[in-house]
Amino acid sequence: MQLNRNKFFLLIFIIFIGPFVAYKIIWIIRSQKTMGRVLFRGRTIEVQGTSDHSVIKYSVGNDSLFFNTEDDLEMKKGEIVPVLYQKNNPADACIDNFTGVWIGTMVYALFPLLIILVLYLTPQRFDPIIPRNAKIVFGKKPFIKIIS
Repeated sequence: MQLNRNKFFLLIFIIFIGPFVAYKIIWIIRSQKTMGRVLFRGRTIEVQGTSDHSVIKYSVGNDSLFFNTEDDLEMKKGEIVPVLYQKNNPADACIDNFTGVWIGTMVYALFPLLIILVLYLTPQRFDPIIPRNAKIVFGKKPFIKIIS
């Protein structure tokens, strides 16, 4: 199989970033919505120091469950917030907003994305690993061959 440079990087993007996004989309599809209440601001002692977070209480059936929010979400005690949780694992929950749902996925996918972007955007004068007009051939030996 022979690919041009753009298709090759699209394939690399799908292989390395796709699983993070696909996992989160499946998580969202399988989730249920409910409302929770901010109980208090908690503090965790970590290697770098302490971090603050809100503790959210939400109900699933007759059970009450709790989870900690991300550090940067400032919420007031008693505030009502939307919560997403997994049907099969109600303890797996997050606040139902963009940051609450996607921040972990963005953090984990950021490093591979930066590497892909650096490889793709390397100027020609720096002798990139895969030159602009190169063709990439997949075969037996070698598995990946770059033809300038």
